[in-house]
Amino acid sequence: MIKTQWLAKRKAGMTIEAFADHMLTVHGPTAAALQGTQRVAVSIMRPDYHRAETVWDGLTNIWWGGADALAAAQGSDAYHRMVADQANFADVSASGSLIVHEINPVAPKVPPAPDPELFKIVNPLHKRDDLSYAAFSAYWSGPHAAINGELPHMNAYIQNHVHPDFEALPRACDGIAESWFASWDEIRALSKSEANVRLKADEPNLLAPDSLHPMICREYQIS
Repeated sequence: MIKTQWLAKRKAGMTIEAFADHMLTVHGPTAAALQGTQRVAVSIMRPDYHRAETVWDGLTNIWWGGADALAAAQGSDAYHRMVADQANFADVSASGSLIVHEINPVAPKVPPAPDPELFKIVNPLHKRDDLSYAAFSAYWSGPHAAINGELPHMNAYIQNHVHPDFEALPRACDGIAESWFASWDEIRALSKSEANVRLKADEPNLLAPDSLHPMICREYQIS
């Protein structure tokens, strides 16, 4: 199974409410109608938990049975209509995608069903320039993931690594971490923990300086 992820920035002058409405009622269902999709979920940034403008405002996740299913969909008129629709609500030049496979370092914990009442953190990652992708991926899924597993209230945590078959393609970032929490209090407790101090100290081992720009989101199931 592979997964496509599209990080979207809303058009200039568009409210987050209008952006979310289009993502949830037009763009998401259009994606879900594509032949070969297995599941579609949309995450929308929560502006009340951000003090400044975010780099991106939403994330669309689409799961596919494999590369053949994705390739077949990309050749369809329906797929081209979905891509064309992006310009209706997103700043296409500031948005971008990647094709990934999932790693779950905290298994058997698994992500909850999308629920807009829960808190989801979407964290796009940019590797250090001097690291190969293989080295970045190995460190992220190994030593760094081990520290993540020590964080309190880590109810679920998914690493999205660029799929080896698609590493040569342009991508919005080098991977996306997704984590889920029952409440804002859980996130605050995590941020104050000793494990989080160790996690922050470890980030320079794999990430470009000043490159972390997480989104606090609501997640919605489309299909």
